[in-house]
This record gives sequence, structure tokens and C-alpha cells, in this order.
Amino acid sequence: METKKDTGLNRRIAVRVKCDLLGVCILSNNLVYNIRCFDISVDGLGFSIPIPLSYGSHVFIEIISLNLGKLLFRGRVRWCKKIDNQWRCGIYFDNPLTYNPHKIAANQKKITLEQGLSIYLEKFHYAIKQFKNSVFPRNGKNRETRD
Repeated sequence: METKKDTGLNRRIAVRVKCDLLGVCILSNNLVYNIRCFDISVDGLGFSIPIPLSYGSHVFIEIISLNLGKLLFRGRVRWCKKIDNQWRCGIYFDNPLTYNPHKIAANQKKITLEQGLSIYLEKFHYAIKQFKNSVFPRNGKNRETRD
């Protein structure tokens, strides 16, 4: 019986968490492409993109999580292969996540880009409203009065 040699390199030490997140991939030449992330770990993430990416190329990934809002990741492409009419790629983060990837993926629903933007804008408008209410309260306290 033949056994595989242990090379000392285990590519998949980190646990991958399935997710369905929308985002963008920003390439080193500043081109931006819409992506859909399908898994994430503390060390990297997998996503689909309409074009092939070169092994080792540096990318920035921005995704929207319903739990944490907008997140930015920086990493290098570790693999890329064509499946159907999309390219599925994996990146290895330059710096590992400092929080649990389950927080990013938890309670996610399959959403369209328009729904994602709508959710993001709704949270933004709520934050503006909270800020305005704290600076300009309706009861008149903390307001400057003119005589």
C-alpha cells in the first residue's frame, strides 16, 4: 500500500466557513470586479469572479457582511480555475483575521447586489439619524439659544 509523503505543508489548516457574501475585487491596476464569496477562514477566502486571476497577484477584497458591515481584506491569489462561466479563486490574507470568521458569515442570506446595497444604505441612514439625534436632540437640551 502506497502512502503520501508528508511535506510539512498543510494548505488547509484553518477551518473554512461557508458564506454567501457580495463584494468587489480591486486589482493592482485599479480595475474593480463584482465578486461573490463562498467561503472564508482566518487565513483566506474563496470567491467567484468573471475574469481569471494570476497566481501570486495581489488583490484587495471588499465585502459587505450583514453583521459587521463593510470589510476590507488584502491578500494574494493562491489558485484560480474556471467553473461554468465564472472563475473561482482563493486568496491567502496578508494578515490573518483577528476575529472569528463565523461572525462574518452568520445569518447571511442569498442576496442580490441591489439588496446588499439597500441594506448597507439603510444602516448608513440609521447611523446618520442616530448621530443627528445625539447632536440635535428634540427636547432642546444641549442646544445653543439666541437672545
